[in-house]
Amino acid sequence: MPKIIYKPYDELIIHELVRYKLEDLVNLNALGVQSGGMGKPLYWAAGLAMVTYTLPSTDAVVNDQLNGKAHWAHVAYAPMPKFESYIVLKENSVRIPVINASTNPIFNAAASWIKQQTGLRRRTPTVSTSR
Repeated sequence: MPKIIYKPYDELIIHELVRYKLEDLVNLNALGVQSGGMGKPLYWAAGLAMVTYTLPSTDAVVNDQLNGKAHWAHVAYAPMPKFESYIVLKENSVRIPVINASTNPIFNAAASWIKQQTGLRRRTPTVSTSR
């Protein structure tokens, strides 16, 4: 049996951070999607919806990753106090999946840090049980 090692990142470096209204972030993820189609997913943690973009896997980036540093080149985010599994645009029935990333320590830490750095009011995030 092989030895399994879990080694999460020690550090996350966010290079660019842009806040949107939730409606605008959803619309950005629906750009170019045909009516009734599915757009790019949002990730939800700690009351924020986020889209993250990583840096290309250059030698320097991979070296950082192997040494416990993750890089997010760009984070687009919007307050979303309540988790919903998808958002449907009324105009064209495009569905945007929302992935509950609240069990991921990096997403939780990033969302908490973003809220602290940007002064977002603290509200207890909730997970909806309805669809």
